[in-house]
Amino acid sequence: QTHHSMDLSRSLDDIINAGGRGRGVHAAGRGSARGRARGRGSVAFGGPARGVGRGIMKRSQSSASKVTVVGSQGRRSAQQDAAAEQTPTCLIGPNTDIKLSAGAVANFMREGTPPIVKAISPPNVNQAVKTLALARSYIDDEKLELYVAVDFPEFSDSAATANVNLHVFQKRQRSDLSRVVAQLQVSGSSEPSKVAGAIANTAREATTDPRRLCVSCCGPAAMLNALKAIFLARHYLADDGLDLSIIPEFENILNGPSLVHLFTLVHKPNAQL
Repeated sequence: QTHHSMDLSRSLDDIINAGGRGRGVHAAGRGSARGRARGRGSVAFGGPARGVGRGIMKRSQSSASKVTVVGSQGRRSAQQDAAAEQTPTCLIGPNTDIKLSAGAVANFMREGTPPIVKAISPPNVNQAVKTLALARSYIDDEKLELYVAVDFPEFSDSAATANVNLHVFQKRQRSDLSRVVAQLQVSGSSEPSKVAGAIANTAREATTDPRRLCVSCCGPAAMLNALKAIFLARHYLADDGLDLSIIPEFENILNGPSLVHLFTLVHKPNAQL
């Protein structure tokens, strides 16, 4: 992927053209919209390397101004360090308008610079995933697609962490996601490690197409549990030579909350999907 230089001084409003008008997101499908953004760079701050480690390990002590996220190999290459400086980052906060953040993500996808979407706290994490689901609808007409690797960089310090990094990548083509080998419903009271075990077992058994399952959730607590389960399942599958990525999608419930499906793809580590 080609990376562009960033202008870190630009604000969210500077890089987003809010004039795009969405046409809605359809139930269990990819609605199309025209959220457009302009400019390039990071929304808030620069991110870590694109190499997404899934090993749960202690991180070295670091200052507040420089955080080093170590992958499963415990080291980063010069290429990864260079990528870290050039990968755009979108930070989702309590006042973020997801239509605007989705427009920014869509623009990064159009420019061939998929971002890292970061959030801390269950409500913000929920909004981050919704940002990506909405961004998919914005790039639908252009036949672009994204997929996401889930990382909790502070999980080794605390299993209660709500700090998530969603590493976005460009998928080669869109595909029909309606067929899955299993569907799991995650709630706010679900235990992530138990759900992770179910995900990992399903992934091991998914030896023929479609090699994907669906993890569904609704609300901030359920979303955080679902993402932690997928993150842990990635760790459980490491010895099997398997990895997981997600594609988020809305299902709007009439006069009710919005259900989010995390279509979970089973693949080899570092595979180009």
